Amino acid sequence: GTACVCAVRRPGSMMLNQQEALLPAQRSGRRCELVQPRLFVAKTIFIWAASFAFIPLMAANEAGRISAVTYAVILVALHVLFLVIYFWRVNFRSLDPNRRSLAARCLGLVASVYLLYLVAGHLSDSLETLSLEILGLCLVHTVILLLLTVKIEAAPDVKLALPDNYEEEQIQ
Repeated sequence: GTACVCAVRRPGSMMLNQQEALLPAQRSGRRCELVQPRLFVAKTIFIWAASFAFIPLMAANEAGRISAVTYAVILVALHVLFLVIYFWRVNFRSLDPNRRSLAARCLGLVASVYLLYLVAGHLSDSLETLSLEILGLCLVHTVILLLLTVKIEAAPDVKLALPDNYEEEQIQ
C-alpha cells in the first residue's frame, strides 16, 4: 500500500497559515529540464525564420519566377536542414529515465510529424491564411524541438517542513 504522512495539530497550538496547512506526502513524479536552453532558442529562431522564408519562395514558384525543379530541390534541402537542426547535439540516451517516458516522447514526435504532414498538404494561396498556417507549423516545429531537448528525470521526494508543535503519524 501507499503510505501518506499526515500532520496532527496538538491541542492549544496556534492556527495554521496557508503554507503550514499543506500536508507532506511521498511524491514520486517526474521533473522536466530543458537541456542546453541557448541551443534550443537558436534552433527555434532558425526554424521559425526558415519557415517564414518559405512564403516568398512559394510566391515565386506560384508566379513562375523559379522552376518547379528548383522549388522542389530547395524544399527538400530545407527539410533535410531541419532534420539536421532537430538532431544536432541531442543526446538521446540521457533524455528519458525509462521506456514509458521514451515511448511517450516517440508518440509525441510521431503525432507532431503527422500534424505537419496534414497541414503541409493543404497550404492556402492567400498570404494572410498562409502566414497563419506557417505560424501553426512553427508552433508544431517548436513542440518537436522541445520533445528532442527536454530531459525527463525522476523528481526527488519532497517534504514540507512542519512547525514544532505538530506530530506526524503514518496512515496505511
